[in-house]
Amino acid sequence: MVQRHGAIWHSHSSHAARCHPVPVDKHFNADFYVTCATVIPVLFLALVVQGGTYENMLRTAMEAAHRHPGRGRDGAASAFLPAVAYLTLVAGVLGEAFALGALFSRWDTTASRATVMVMTLFLLVVIAAGPAWKFFGVQRSVEQLLGEKERHSFQPRARAGRHSSPR
Repeated sequence: MVQRHGAIWHSHSSHAARCHPVPVDKHFNADFYVTCATVIPVLFLALVVQGGTYENMLRTAMEAAHRHPGRGRDGAASAFLPAVAYLTLVAGVLGEAFALGALFSRWDTTASRATVMVMTLFLLVVIAAGPAWKFFGVQRSVEQLLGEKERHSFQPRARAGRHSSPR
């Protein structure tokens, strides 16, 4: 094995040096890019299968913009949700493009590694946001119901047919 200009060349005999068709950077982590290139489309599929989360984001933003443009919660939704939808699309496309590009060239930089990682993690957060939102909504409802049940259980109950009168 001989190292030239950051690439590793393999020699199979002492007389003739043979090499890979493309030199491979000794620090290139192909497993990372293969994993991300596989996970990113799966995350997009999860977004679609998750009950139309992506379409719901866009629909909610449109409805909020038509109800009260620029006012309060609806204004925030009409500005925030399209931005998240746009960033989701960009994260998927750029993350996949960078991962496939690095695999194709068998070379990467710290910036490309960081870009792929950030884009993949962003998609993961967006995918997890839908179920997390639903979970916390259910949790809040359960807590409210339990709170009401506890308030009602501490109230004194009148016995049927017997009323006590103060003397």
